[in-house]
Amino acid sequence: MINIDSDGRLDKHALNNIVKKFSANPNIDALTGTILNEYFEYCQTFLAGRNIENNSNHIFTLSGAFSAFKRETLIRTYLYSTDTISEDTDMTFQIRYNLKGTISFCDDAIFYSEPISGFSELYTQRQRWQRGELEVINKYLSQVLSWKQFFSNFQIRRLIIDHTVTFLKIIWMFAIFILLGFGYSWISLLFSYAVIYLLYLFLEISSSICVYIYLGSFPEERKFYLKNIWMIFLLLFYNLLCSFIRCVGIINASTTTTTWQGINIIQEGQQVNQIIKKDIRQLLKRKNYDD
Repeated sequence: MINIDSDGRLDKHALNNIVKKFSANPNIDALTGTILNEYFEYCQTFLAGRNIENNSNHIFTLSGAFSAFKRETLIRTYLYSTDTISEDTDMTFQIRYNLKGTISFCDDAIFYSEPISGFSELYTQRQRWQRGELEVINKYLSQVLSWKQFFSNFQIRRLIIDHTVTFLKIIWMFAIFILLGFGYSWISLLFSYAVIYLLYLFLEISSSICVYIYLGSFPEERKFYLKNIWMIFLLLFYNLLCSFIRCVGIINASTTTTTWQGINIIQEGQQVNQIIKKDIRQLLKRKNYDD
């Protein structure tokens, strides 16, 4: 059983490679393919990141855009649950914990998905992912997971470490203004940021080498990747932007409810503007009352 999104297309060898993977590994219950969407980010995430996760049986999500299941496994699940807005992650947890099944990754089964149209869609998409992840974790914390499993369960570790690091990234973005107030020089601060950037670039280059190797069976993809390799110099800034959106998503998930579609940045900006105006009116009213 295979599901794919309606806004993309499969590589001509994708289904054949999925079947081969299942045939060669009868113990596998579900597979997720390689999604190429926001191209460089997804290349790093899938071809580098998920291969590492797969080697240690740590795949967090069966991608809703392209995944495959054994029929006998699928019919034992609750299918795509509406309890959360991250139904693909929920399905992953069902197979991993409820059925004690095995989840794997097929790196040579590629699905080309339509890229997002702009920042507003990116903002909505990443907030939806963040909310869905928290909803799934919260659902299973009441069933099979516990915070005490930090050292024994990779998903608990990922939740705590990943979200902690996300907030630290945002704090460090604004730390320069605070540290200047404490007397640190521009030179020392810029030097520290340059060192951080070079370390991050080293990680990106290492990941890019992995991606290049995994694209060996796809010469056209490898050619396109090399042609646009300069993008790795900008990925740090893109990832910082996504981290900021995720932080907003964590706050919104903790304080509001929403539908799968969520609200875009313009609508959220309008809500923030209304709240600020309301607070200002209340402050002015209180000031006039005190006077």
